[in-house]
Amino acid sequence: MNEILKVNNIHKIYETPGEKLYILKGLNFIQKREEISLIIGPSGVGKSTFLHIVGGLNKPSQGEVFIDNTPFYRVNEPKRAFLRNKYIGFVFQFHYLLSDFTAIENVMMPLLLNGVPAVSAKKKAQEMLSICKITGRWNHLPSELSGGEKQRVAIARSIVNDPLVLLADEPTGDLDPEHQEDIITLFQSLNQEKKMSIIIVSHNKGLEKIANNVYILGDGKLEKI
Repeated sequence: MNEILKVNNIHKIYETPGEKLYILKGLNFIQKREEISLIIGPSGVGKSTFLHIVGGLNKPSQGEVFIDNTPFYRVNEPKRAFLRNKYIGFVFQFHYLLSDFTAIENVMMPLLLNGVPAVSAKKKAQEMLSICKITGRWNHLPSELSGGEKQRVAIARSIVNDPLVLLADEPTGDLDPEHQEDIITLFQSLNQEKKMSIIIVSHNKGLEKIANNVYILGDGKLEKI
């Protein structure tokens, strides 16, 4: 099958005292292998909520997410964490790098937490940093890196476990136009060279030029445009 991820009839309702907020309303979505999908829409419509549900971070009120035909929400949390680690990489608007660790140590961290020996983890981290065009600043702390460099390190960290699907939440939102373009080019390279499936939610319409499919999220549902 060409599908790597399928979202089936997802609803998300947030309940507050005296009120129910219907964020997602029977949303369906299919991500094909080796494609880039871009989801756009105004702030507050549920783009990040959708991405967090797709990535197994936020349980839907109703519906199911299948990753490589495996359901995310019919399993317990330890199993779901295993599936996230195996299949999913996350990139956020803010890099969330560990401030007391160097660039290469940040990228090594997911491998070390999985029990990979330090020598092997370092070699793999170097490879990912090179792919992300960070070659001379491996031993710099985040405070010594530019905004674009920090985001590239964060992307290297997100792909170090070789995920099948990369989820990116406003990945260019905190960058100036020049660095935005660098990150767009990097996503295109990851898709073409590493055959990575990528789902991006963003306000940046510059990402449309690399997307195979563009959707707009509104009134709780996705519409292909």
